[in-house]
Amino acid sequence: KKIADEKGEHRQGPRRKAGDYYKMADYQKRVWAEKYTAARNSGSNLDYEALSKLTQFKAFKNNPEELQRHGPALLKEFYDVYLADQALKADAHAQTAGSGSSKLSQRGGAEHLAIEQCDIHAAQQLTAARNLASLASDQAPGPPISQTPVAVQEEGAPARSLQTHPLRGEYANLKNTISQALQQFREKQDEEKQKGARQLEEEQARSRKLEEQLAAAAKELAELRNDGSGDGSGDDRCTVIAHEWKKTAAKLAEEKAISSGMRNKLAHVETELNLSKQSVTTHADNLLKAQASHAEKLQDVHEDMNNLTREVVERKKKLEDRENEVATREKNMENKEEELQVKAEELQSHEAKLKEEGRRLQNVTHRLQR
Repeated sequence: KKIADEKGEHRQGPRRKAGDYYKMADYQKRVWAEKYTAARNSGSNLDYEALSKLTQFKAFKNNPEELQRHGPALLKEFYDVYLADQALKADAHAQTAGSGSSKLSQRGGAEHLAIEQCDIHAAQQLTAARNLASLASDQAPGPPISQTPVAVQEEGAPARSLQTHPLRGEYANLKNTISQALQQFREKQDEEKQKGARQLEEEQARSRKLEEQLAAAAKELAELRNDGSGDGSGDDRCTVIAHEWKKTAAKLAEEKAISSGMRNKLAHVETELNLSKQSVTTHADNLLKAQASHAEKLQDVHEDMNNLTREVVERKKKLEDRENEVATREKNMENKEEELQVKAEELQSHEAKLKEEGRRLQNVTHRLQR
């Protein structure tokens, strides 16, 4: 800790300059998404003010300006999704005009479960996307590559890429794509269901009206038959009423056929909407698979960079060993040259002594000859 204090480095990494913008770390985003998903699925109201005061969302506790600059944007981002979900649930539970039942009860329990599962699946995809986005930075030591400045490389070491990896912003694009697709799907589903429900109510109202007319005509016909007037006018009137009754019955059958067709059309629309929901889910799954593939590729790139770094370090070490060996040999050669030079000087001194002894011997020889 003392060394870290001297270097100005803590758990957050190197100290940022005053002009740098605050960025939530990947683990903070993951924790936020997990807490939000858990609270969202529980059905209880979220206390956004309490969430904003949690410790893991404050990398700079003594710098409230940075937190105020980015905290409300994050809160608003999640709060908009929360309000949209609450509005959808309120609309599903709202009572329709003229009946005491809600739209949710009219649609049936299966559709209610489908809507809830779609919401939960979207939240799980959001969490999974953020987990995958932060996978590479969690496994690598130090800050992520996109947040790490390019340092001066040693001679012979591989240079790092100046471009940030596309995974940094893809989790946000994935979340926006899923949210937009789900919002469009829900709007289209609600619009089609409301339109079909209105048409079905109109057909049912017309059918009820025709049934009432038919019942009134049958009642009037029965009354005329009970009267039994003998002048024949009653029979004529009964014939007219019977003819009108047949026309009304035929019209009622036609209206029932139209109503049945509208029901079939509504069922067909619901089938198409279910297929659209499956298509949206498949598209989201494909995006998640692509995200996972990108994360694996990024991990492979990290491994390749680590292998290259180790190879360069090994080569530099071998080169230094060779340079040290050559320097040792040169030093040994210099020592040998010095030794040879000393021996040559000794040999010259010995030769001078031999010459002097030779001259002395010659002098002694001359004296003896005399």
